[in-house]
Amino acid sequence: MDIFDYGRQVYRLLHSIPEGSGQEYKTSQTISKLVEAIGGYTLVHNGKEGLVYSNCHPQTYIFDLAFRAEMDAIILPNNDAFHGCGHDLHMTSLIQLMAFLKIFPSSRKILFVFQSSEEAGNGAKNMVDTLNHKGVRVNKIIGLHNAPDILVEDLAIKKNETLSNNFTNRLTIQFYEEERYDYHMPKNPLSNWSEIYSKITTLYNHLSGVLFRIGEFRSNGQTGIQADELSFSLSIRSNELPLKSLYELFDELVVEIQDLNYVKHLFVENINYHWRIYNSPKIYEIIKNNRLFNTLEIPDSFTSDDFCYYEGIAQEIFYLFLGSFENAVVSKTHTKIFRPNLDFLNNSLKLYKFLLEEM
Repeated sequence: MDIFDYGRQVYRLLHSIPEGSGQEYKTSQTISKLVEAIGGYTLVHNGKEGLVYSNCHPQTYIFDLAFRAEMDAIILPNNDAFHGCGHDLHMTSLIQLMAFLKIFPSSRKILFVFQSSEEAGNGAKNMVDTLNHKGVRVNKIIGLHNAPDILVEDLAIKKNETLSNNFTNRLTIQFYEEERYDYHMPKNPLSNWSEIYSKITTLYNHLSGVLFRIGEFRSNGQTGIQADELSFSLSIRSNELPLKSLYELFDELVVEIQDLNYVKHLFVENINYHWRIYNSPKIYEIIKNNRLFNTLEIPDSFTSDDFCYYEGIAQEIFYLFLGSFENAVVSKTHTKIFRPNLDFLNNSLKLYKFLLEEM
């Protein structure tokens, strides 16, 4: 079978079994079966953090090069899982590379990392902690992400700091019963939320270079039953403010919410804690001089990724985007209509081969 036909079959299979962060059970089983069918790879780790393979039987866990792919899908507003970010595409590109290297082996010691929980849960931190415990060290690690807003002939790179700092938490607020309120206080959770939202916007709207987003808004109210609890996620991101400042801003908000006299309890659960990725200038120069793709610069944005944690095991890390634009309607990540251009798979293999030859 042609390697690209194989890749498309793998993609359709992985696309059909989306699972949320920390729930990638079928995905993990499927990857295991696919890699076992390819043959010739050593399992380095299999656990809740994900799957890790190498193309050799290492005496020591020191590798020349590593590639990372994320396993989790996004969760839509109706609570369905859907591969709306392209992680199925990323996993497929790695499996396709592994199949290619079985036919055309490399002398490089390579690590293939299939990581859980990128969307939520700081999955890279858990994976890096696990690999550190095993004594794994890598010279260079690559994190490739599809980019539906650029053409499949394009890739986007940046040296030094890229993407944004991100501090995202889920807040759960429990209210006192109404008889606790003074006569002039809000009388229902919707009014309470209006005041809480006002505090959020007052605190963050005036800050330059800071983006806040609210999502996953839920309450425990039903028809005819007034809610006494609500929860929501709050993401604070910035290219300018350090992560410590985002933490301090969030802490200030928590204090203000706790001081509201209709708030009984406030619970905080961290979802993501990312800092800006420091892309290796050396790898940047290598990729910049490629003749396979039209090379663009990653613009400043509020996108973030937990790939930053891999600096804990690698001397050099590099995060880049490869185009996956299909058309103006479906090329929108984190939506239920997202559909990538599968020529990404052809081009990702070309890119991986280039990196193996040049780095």
